[in-house]
Amino acid sequence: MTPKKHDRVLIVPDVHVPNHDRKAWSLLLKVARTEDFQHVVVLGDFIDNDAVSLHEPHKTRVKNLKRELRLSVEALGELFYATSKATHTYCEGNHETRLQRYIARMAPALDGLLSIKEELVGKNSVWNWVNYNDSVRLGKVNFTHDVGEAGLNAHRGAAKAFMSSAIIGHTHRMSYEVTGRVDGAPVLGAMFGWLGDYRKVDYQHRAKAKQWPLGFGVGVFGGSGILHVQPVPIINYTCCVFGKLYG
Repeated sequence: MTPKKHDRVLIVPDVHVPNHDRKAWSLLLKVARTEDFQHVVVLGDFIDNDAVSLHEPHKTRVKNLKRELRLSVEALGELFYATSKATHTYCEGNHETRLQRYIARMAPALDGLLSIKEELVGKNSVWNWVNYNDSVRLGKVNFTHDVGEAGLNAHRGAAKAFMSSAIIGHTHRMSYEVTGRVDGAPVLGAMFGWLGDYRKVDYQHRAKAKQWPLGFGVGVFGGSGILHVQPVPIINYTCCVFGKLYG
């Protein structure tokens, strides 16, 4: 995909609907409706798929896949209509693959009966769907959910894996690093937090889950496909995008 100079991109990290932070999500939508974005990239784990998680449950609670799908489709529709003139890319995350892994282990006879992709974006979608463990290149930047790494240095590992600039989701962390090169443009490695609600996390101690910053990313393309990106942390449900304060 070849973006034009001055094109703007909105980068949406893990949302984990319905376990998302609704106020943070509303803030992102406000930015999406107000700013003029030519490209939108969802980095995966947009839906939590908690109902088909194979993790050992920590407590009893209602788990309903139909409800998760309905709320995720609604949220994805909100994002699309807020940015209807943009191109839309969806990088599948490991949470999107939870259903197929659940079926493979628990009910293989149901293989192919239900597709998370088709439920979320439809068969003939305006979304460019990128399968998990794959990536898409926009200008000179690779976008993917993850390259098999998590933690504080995952963005560095992604840039190393691609041997070029990379933006990832998955980690719920916000880090941005530019590394100079002798024989070319600097290499970017970045991850932009998440939009989940730490209060709904039951697989991690709350003290650790609270360390995951709310936020997202934006960028502007310069010449030759170079992307100038800006991490956008959400602090007290306010953020600053392209010099404008939202809250």
